[in-house]
Amino acid sequence: MRSRADDPDTLHLWWGISMFATQAQARRLAHRVPALGTFLAELRLRDDPSVRVEQTLGRGRYTLWGDADRLLASVIRVVPIEGQTDGNTNSAQDL
Repeated sequence: MRSRADDPDTLHLWWGISMFATQAQARRLAHRVPALGTFLAELRLRDDPSVRVEQTLGRGRYTLWGDADRLLASVIRVVPIEGQTDGNTNSAQDL
């Protein structure tokens, strides 16, 4: 039996970054899987051929692939996930 780590479709998703259509969707997943972290990043994506977005894994769920520097430059805001803490009490930060 093939493991998930051997499945080409799974590996393809693992190379990407999970994104959601709404902040509420991202928060729900973050509360279900705390290991994902305690902050959400909001991105403003420009039309850039080096960045690819596909709808994956259901309604409102997307996977993003692209150059790390370009993706980092598209972050416009970082917000804490309520109910989770990493010891940092800072509120939302616009970038």
